[in-house]
Amino acid sequence: MYDFNLLVSCSWGVYGKAKKEIIHILEILGDESPLVKRTIAEGIIGVKTRLNSREVAYGLRRLFDEDPLPFNTP
Repeated sequence: MYDFNLLVSCSWGVYGKAKKEIIHILEILGDESPLVKRTIAEGIIGVKTRLNSREVAYGLRRLFDEDPLPFNTP
């Protein structure tokens, strides 16, 4: 079934943009090849990363505090 260690919520209909943003940010945090997949629930994206999920959460906060620009990829 699913083997995700992160769940990300997004608006309906923007999976492609959200997927690119998730991959971009996880690459910044040090994961070169995260797995990002749709789930059965609309608006919930499953992510499998080699990074510790708690460290990802801390890293996201640190990135946002330093520079919120990477959270707005085109």
